[in-house]
Amino acid sequence: FRWIGGYPRRMARKCPLERFLLPYLNPGLSALPVVYRLKTGLQGVFAKIVFEIEGIVEKKILRLLIVDDSPDDAELAVASLRKAGFMLKNQRVQDLASMQTALDKGTWDVVLSEYTLPHFGAQLALDLVKRAHLDIPFLVVTRNIRDPDLVKIMRNGAHDVVLKSQSARLAPAVERELHVAEERRKYQKM
Repeated sequence: FRWIGGYPRRMARKCPLERFLLPYLNPGLSALPVVYRLKTGLQGVFAKIVFEIEGIVEKKILRLLIVDDSPDDAELAVASLRKAGFMLKNQRVQDLASMQTALDKGTWDVVLSEYTLPHFGAQLALDLVKRAHLDIPFLVVTRNIRDPDLVKIMRNGAHDVVLKSQSARLAPAVERELHVAEERRKYQKM
């Protein structure tokens, strides 16, 4: 941290805003960005802190829609992306109606979907994204998938398939697909 205005560190104490910031930050960081309140005579005045943690200013909040019936599996995907440095706003849906509502109400950067769900799955979720005319990365994250199913879902428009046992592949795949989507948007504007 670099203090603006030269306030000494011993004059500051932690502010409750730290609790607000923590969910948006990578829990693996050694130095957490914290807003400090001065102990001087001016109560309620906040010291300005410039976050010099690499990449925290450059990375925007990633809006993630997760199609999965297991909250634990969804949390594993979220934890994997946070560990890679993403700040996330995520929502988990598990059926057709809730996914349609989520697509109508919000804007999303990435969709992660389990391949097979009871009465729902990646194919139906992909069809919903296509019908909404959204040009966002669609990744299938599943425990196991047969080769013919993998070929079918990729031919239908999924951008990648990641096994849950290989969660280290998730963050690079998301980064790659976000970059490709951004390049595609730039090309379409030309």
